[in-house]
Amino acid sequence: MSILPQSLSASYCPPPLMLPAPNIAGLLPANVHSEPPPPLRPTELIYDDPRLANLLPWAFADFRREVLSFLEAAVSLLSGECDRRQFAEANIRFNGQIALLYNLLVPPDQQAPLPIAKTRAEMDEEIDAIRQRARQRLIDQYEATTQRQAARRTYWEGRAQS
Repeated sequence: MSILPQSLSASYCPPPLMLPAPNIAGLLPANVHSEPPPPLRPTELIYDDPRLANLLPWAFADFRREVLSFLEAAVSLLSGECDRRQFAEANIRFNGQIALLYNLLVPPDQQAPLPIAKTRAEMDEEIDAIRQRARQRLIDQYEATTQRQAARRTYWEGRAQS
């Protein structure tokens, strides 16, 4: 007795083609499943610039002291040991000390000129011009809105009468 109905014939399916693994002995490391090395935890910062050798010894000592002080404040801020106010104070001190070193080391005729700040009158003129443009924009918007409302009112009044 056949399990399959006579309309279906049993067909032969060959097994899938399986190739042997290539011979790669010696090409893989001995311990494939080793754990990765622990992540590095940075504890030092090295900055090496040949231009530092051009600084006078006293200037290098001052520069190094100020940079280390500023970096200490930055690390303290990032690690939560100080707040932004303390970091801002360290930043102001660093900026002032570097400006002082700049003034001492670079001759005045070689110093880049400071950007000229605008006078109070020039800033007032700019603010007045901004106010005037904003006022004109508001007036233009009001007039455009009034015209649209009048057009709508005329349209609806014309529809109501017809």
